[in-house]
Amino acid sequence: MSLSLMNVTVDTDVPPGAVARWWATALAAKLDGDWGTAARVNLPADGAPRLLFIQVPEPKHGKNRVHLDLLADDRDTEVQRLTDLGATVVAHQDESGESWTVMRDPYGNEFCVN
Repeated sequence: MSLSLMNVTVDTDVPPGAVARWWATALAAKLDGDWGTAARVNLPADGAPRLLFIQVPEPKHGKNRVHLDLLADDRDTEVQRLTDLGATVVAHQDESGESWTVMRDPYGNEFCVN
């Protein structure tokens, strides 16, 4: 048996196309489809899973159970670029010799930049 990761799916209570377009811009990726209640982004790396955004009726409550961890060559520069695109900084973390910045996209989804 063989499995591979096809999509990372994110529920959203706002139009999925808006969320997908933001992530496509943030990740220099391609919007692969916008069907009104779902939208998909193809990541530029070979073999990377797609990001699939699906509209759900209920709003988000609390912290995401799953989030994206992004690796940057220059974290400060990328955090500023993402902030310029509409993301917000939640916190700067430094633990066990690792450091990262916790952020939210304009729609409230948390992610980290390492």
